[in-house]
Amino acid sequence: MQRRPMKVMLPENRLMHKFYMRHPEARLEPVPLQSFEPPIAKQFAIRQLQLMQQGKGKFSEDEAFALTEKEFMGRIQVLASHRGGAPARLNLVQQDEGRYLAEALEEVAARKQ
Repeated sequence: MQRRPMKVMLPENRLMHKFYMRHPEARLEPVPLQSFEPPIAKQFAIRQLQLMQQGKGKFSEDEAFALTEKEFMGRIQVLASHRGGAPARLNLVQQDEGRYLAEALEEVAARKQ
């Protein structure tokens, strides 16, 4: 009988989930695979956790979230400004593909004549 490995739950996982719920555009943030810098949600959650653990619970989870949100506001606004960017880029790619497909079909039709 095979047992599944235990699921690893890090303290920042729950905080990252809350961040994504509040800022869903962060899910669309491109992350370079060669980079060692974690995504904004992970950085946000780690900073929030630091504030919560600082001074024996000096800040509650909600207070730490608000403070961290103020610290990250510039980066969050950049993400929010790109909110419509991914679908727009996808539409451009689809238009290019449509143009190339039409050209290829015209070439095939010309060869058959």
